[in-house]
Amino acid sequence: MDKNSVKKLSDRIVSLSAIIIAVASIIVTVWQGIETRRHNRLSVRPKLEISFELKLKDNSFAYTLTNKGLGPAVITYVKFYVDGMLVQKDGFSIYDKFKEKLGLKDYKTLYTGIYPGKTIKSNEEIDIIRFFLKEKDNPRNFISRVYRRVVIEIGYKSMYGEEFTCRIPVQH
Repeated sequence: MDKNSVKKLSDRIVSLSAIIIAVASIIVTVWQGIETRRHNRLSVRPKLEISFELKLKDNSFAYTLTNKGLGPAVITYVKFYVDGMLVQKDGFSIYDKFKEKLGLKDYKTLYTGIYPGKTIKSNEEIDIIRFFLKEKDNPRNFISRVYRRVVIEIGYKSMYGEEFTCRIPVQH
């Protein structure tokens, strides 16, 4: 092998090595971009949870909504079911119809308007509906009477448009 062919061979090896390094660099850059996007989505993913609580100090029972995720949740829908039947909005407030279906129309209640488009911030906790029990009510009986009959389902999405659902009782 003469000097000229050795130079051509070494030039080809250097060129081929440069191409391999460039392709590997592109692959790593694309992979890093995909991982960064995935991390960004996870770092702002909301996680809504519905729970119930009994407060003996003010003799009340409530369904609460908490965002335990890292990002805001945008509500897409809210559904109330009583005895397996969807409660339809009737007039101004779905909450009044919900109370009526439960037979609790004469109970004092407080509720936060949760509606499509409402944003729930990270770590925010709000009452969906709070019932104030009457003197004659046994709190445990009241809870079991209401809890067994009610399903609340809330649809929401992240700021990236990923859609999620939460409900009580939790569906397995």
